[in-house]
Amino acid sequence: MEIKIFKTAEEIGVAVAEIFTTAVKENPSCVLGLATGATPIPTYQNIIKTFKDGGISFKDVKTYNLDEYCNLPKSDKNSYYTFMHEQLFNGLDILEENVHFLNGNAEDCEAECKRYDDEINNAGGIDIQLLGIGNNAHIGFNEPADEFTTGSFKVKLTDSTIEANKIYFDENPMPHYALTMGTVSIMKSK
Repeated sequence: MEIKIFKTAEEIGVAVAEIFTTAVKENPSCVLGLATGATPIPTYQNIIKTFKDGGISFKDVKTYNLDEYCNLPKSDKNSYYTFMHEQLFNGLDILEENVHFLNGNAEDCEAECKRYDDEINNAGGIDIQLLGIGNNAHIGFNEPADEFTTGSFKVKLTDSTIEANKIYFDENPMPHYALTMGTVSIMKSK
C-alpha cells in the first residue's frame, strides 16, 4: 500500500481527482464507487474541472453510492441522491441511467439491498472506490465493529452519527436508519 500525505484538503482533492479521471481515461466504462459528505467535495470539484477542461467523458461510466438515508424523499436536500447530483453529476456528461443508489424508501429493505449488491456484481464489481472516514472511523454507515458486515444492509444510525448530521436537517427530521454497503462489499473494490 502506498501512503501519501498532503497538507490541505485541496491538495487531496486534486490528487484523488487525478486518480479517478485517470481510471476513466484508461477505461471509459469503468465502475466507480462514490461517497458523500464534506470529505469528497474537493475531489468532485476537481473531477468536474478536469471534465470541463476537455478530453474526458463520463457518459459510459457507472456509479454506485455507498449509502442512502431511509424514509427521506430522494428530492430532499439532504438525500445523498440530491447531494451527488449537486456536487458531481450535474457537472458531468454522465447518463442518469448509469447513476445508482440504494433506495432508502423501499418497502422491503432486505430485497432492496440484495438487488443493489446483485446490480454491482452484474456490472463487474466496483473498479475504484472513494471513501471518507467518519469521526469515529465509520465507513459509509458501517460503525467500528469486531467483524466486517457483508452485503448491503439496513442500519440503525448511532447517536453520535445522528448528532453529527442533524445540523443539516432543519426542514425534515433527521432519519434514524439508512441503507449502506457492507464492509465486505466495499473491500471487493478492485
